[in-house]
Amino acid sequence: ACDEVACAANCPVGFYNDDCGNIENPDGRCVPCSLPPPGYYFIGDGNTDDSCSIAACDWSQCGPSEYLANCNGTSAGECVSCTTVELGQYWIESGGDRDACEVETCSAECEIGFFLAGCEGGTTPGECVPCTNAPFGSVYQSDGGMSNSCDFVECDPICPNGEFVENCTENDTMCATCTNVGSTVCMRNGANNGHEFNYAPGSSHREIALRACESEYGGGNCEYGVCGGYEYYYKFADGHCRCDKAVGTVEWVFNNKFGYVAVDQDYRQYSSQSVDDVSAANLFTRMRTASGCDDSVQSWELLDIDLGFPNELENATASHDCGSYYYSDDGGFADECPTALCNTNCDAHQYNAGCGGASSGNCTNCSSIPPGYHYYKDGNLVDDCLSKLCVDNCDNGYYLADCYIGPGTCKQCSSPPDGYYLTSNGNQTDNCSAAPCLSSCPEGYFLGGECGGRDGASNYECTPCISCFVGLTTTISCDGTTFEDITECKSPTYERVALGENNYFSFANSSIIVFGANNSAHGNSLFIGDGKSNYLESYVDLTGASGGASSIAGGSNLIVSGASSSMLGGTYSCLGSDRSVLVGGHFNDVGCGDGFAGADAILVGGLDNLNHGLSTFVGSGDRVKVTERAEYTSIGGGQRNSAGNDWAAIIGGKNAKAVSNYATAIGGYGCKANGRFSTVLGGARNTANGKYSTSGGYSSRASATRSFVMGLDSSKYCRSVGINSVNVCVKKGFFINGMDLAAMVAEINSGRRLGTEDFLAHVSSTKEQAMMHQDLIALKKQQLSQLRHKLQRLKHLNRVHR
Repeated sequence: ACDEVACAANCPVGFYNDDCGNIENPDGRCVPCSLPPPGYYFIGDGNTDDSCSIAACDWSQCGPSEYLANCNGTSAGECVSCTTVELGQYWIESGGDRDACEVETCSAECEIGFFLAGCEGGTTPGECVPCTNAPFGSVYQSDGGMSNSCDFVECDPICPNGEFVENCTENDTMCATCTNVGSTVCMRNGANNGHEFNYAPGSSHREIALRACESEYGGGNCEYGVCGGYEYYYKFADGHCRCDKAVGTVEWVFNNKFGYVAVDQDYRQYSSQSVDDVSAANLFTRMRTASGCDDSVQSWELLDIDLGFPNELENATASHDCGSYYYSDDGGFADECPTALCNTNCDAHQYNAGCGGASSGNCTNCSSIPPGYHYYKDGNLVDDCLSKLCVDNCDNGYYLADCYIGPGTCKQCSSPPDGYYLTSNGNQTDNCSAAPCLSSCPEGYFLGGECGGRDGASNYECTPCISCFVGLTTTISCDGTTFEDITECKSPTYERVALGENNYFSFANSSIIVFGANNSAHGNSLFIGDGKSNYLESYVDLTGASGGASSIAGGSNLIVSGASSSMLGGTYSCLGSDRSVLVGGHFNDVGCGDGFAGADAILVGGLDNLNHGLSTFVGSGDRVKVTERAEYTSIGGGQRNSAGNDWAAIIGGKNAKAVSNYATAIGGYGCKANGRFSTVLGGARNTANGKYSTSGGYSSRASATRSFVMGLDSSKYCRSVGINSVNVCVKKGFFINGMDLAAMVAEINSGRRLGTEDFLAHVSSTKEQAMMHQDLIALKKQQLSQLRHKLQRLKHLNRVHR
C-alpha cells in the first residue's frame, strides 16, 4: 500500500496550496486566492482551498480629515488626508474609503481684537484668540476674521497723571483712572508709643526700618548704625553701639547678618537667659533695658518681631491717615501708574492736605489751638496736629515768646528803671517783676557787679575788700557804699639788713641776699633767699629793656644768669634762659653752656636733665632733654628721653625720641616718633617713620604715610603694608565683642569655597549625565538602524511573496 503524506499548509497570506498530490509536484504549489469582495482584505492563507481568511476594512481608525486608502489584497490600508476641503472650511467626519470627507464652513465671529484660530483646514471649529499684529500702544478696531490681522489705531499716550490709555480712535484718546495701590495700610511703627507708619509696596527691609524710625522721630532724625551682626536705624542724638547707651532708647533692626539668637547678642555673648529667639528675624525693633555690656544681664528686649507686617485689626481698618500715596505720572497703556508716598514731614503746625489721586498735596495749617498751647507734631494727612501746654522756664529777665507754632524762645524783658533789676521771668509776657538794686553793704565790703546789666536781671553783690598783710598798716578801708575796693595798705619804714655769712649783693641795685653763706648776686633787682655757694648774675642792659629781676630761693652750687628767671632749690644746676623756671633737682641745665640759651622754659626736678628750647617744658626724670631751638615742646619725665623739634611731646617712658615737628611718643621703651605728625602709643621698640603714622604694641614699624601698625605678636616685626593702611599683627586671635574676626573671615571664605565646590561638583555631575545621554543616544541610533534593516527585509519578502 502507498504511504500518504498530508499536504503542506504554509502558503503566505492570500495564497492556498493547489495541485497537492500531483506526481510531478507532490508538495503542490502556492497560488493566489480569489480576490476578496470590495471593502475586505486577506488576513490568512487558504490551506489547500481557494478560501483565504478575510476581514472588513476598518476606516473608523481615520480622523475627520482622513479616509482609508489601499485597503485590498493583503493590506489593511492606511489613513491619508482628504483633499476636498475649501478655504474657510474645516473637516467634521472621515471619508470612509473614499476621498470625500465631510466639511463645514468656519464661523469667524470673534470680538474686536480677536481672530478665529485653528479652524480653516483643521478638524475643529477653532477658538477666538487675541490679535498680536498691532504695535505696543495701539487699540484694535475690529476682529481679524480667520487671520492675525485685526484693524488697529496707534494711540497717543497723553493721559494726565493717575490715568492710563484705555481706548482711542483716530482722533481721540480715552483715558481711565489707574487703580494700582501705592502704599500699605497704616500699622504700628514698633516703638510701642501708639504711632503708626506705612511704606511703598516692594520696599526693602532697610527702607521700611528708616520710614518706621522717622515716623517716631521725624524726617532726617534717624541715623544708620551697625553693631556686631545687627544693622539698624536709631535716633541720632541717642548714639549707638555703646555700653552706656541710655535705657529706654529704641532701634529699628533690618538685618541680622550673623543669625544672632539673642536680641542683645551684639552687646554680650549668647546667654541662655534670652527668652526671645530672633535668629530667623531680619526686621524687628528692640528697646534698651539695662546699661553696660555684662554677659550675665540682658540689656535689650524685643519690642516687635513683626515690624512691617500689619496685624488683623490693621488690615481690617485699612487706614491711610498715617501716610498715603499719589500717582506721580500716567500709566501709559497699562493700569500701573507710578506712585510716590505722600509727604508726612510737614512743619509741626501743618498737615498734608489733598494728597491722593494725581496730587501730592500741600502742607496746610492745622486748625487753631487754645492760647497757651503750642504745636509739637504735624497731623500727617489729617487736620489733627498734636499740641502741648506752653511752659515758661526762661531765666529772670526773660519771657517765653512765640509759643504757638513751636515751643517758643526766651526773649529779654524790657529794661527796668534806673536803680532797679528784674527779679523774675515774664511768664509768656513782657512783664518781668523788678526790685530796687542793693544800695549798701556791711563795712569791709564794696558793691560789686552791676545794677540791671545787659539782661536787666543783675544786682549788686557785697564783695569782700582785701585785708592788709601782717606788718602792714591799713590807711583807707571799705565802708560798704563804694563800688570798688578802696583799701590802702602801707608798709613800715625800716633799714634793710642782710643776714648770713660772706654773701655779696648791692642794696643800691635793689638786690638782697637774706640768708645762707658764700652766695653772690650781681645785677639789678636780684634775690637769694638762702643756700650755699649760689651765684646770681643778671644786669639791666643799657636800654633798660631786659635783664635783672631774677631769684634763687635756696639750694647749693646753683647758677642763674637769665633775666626774669627763678630757681627754686636743687644742687649743681644752672639756669641761663630768660623768663624761665628751674625747680630743684641735681645737675639740671636750662639754657646754659655755649650754645643757644632758649627762653620761656621750665624744668621741674630730676637728675641731669636739659631744656634748651623756646617755650618748652621738662617735667622731671633722668637724663631727659629738649634740644636747642626746639619750640613749644614738652617731656613729661621718664629716663633718657629726647625731643628735638617743634610742637613735639614725650609723656614718659625710657629711651623715647620725638624727632620731627608735631611728633608724639606717649611712653614705653625705645619708642621713636620720627615722622611729622607721627605718634607712638607706647609699648616697646616701636617706630613711627611715616607722615601722620601711628604705631604701638611691640616691634612695630609704621613707615608708610597715614599708616597704623599695632604689633601684638612678639615673635616678629609688624610693618605697615602701604599708604593709608592699617596692619594689626596678632598671634592668638583678633576679637570684636568677643568674636574672633579671623575665624569669622575664615568661615565666610569657607562658605565661598564650599559654594564654589558645590558648583564645580554640579558641573561635573552635569557633564557625566550629558556623557551618559550621549551614550544612550548612540545606542538608540544603533537600535534604530537595526530596526530599519529588519523593516527593509520584511518589505523585500512581502514583494517576493506577492
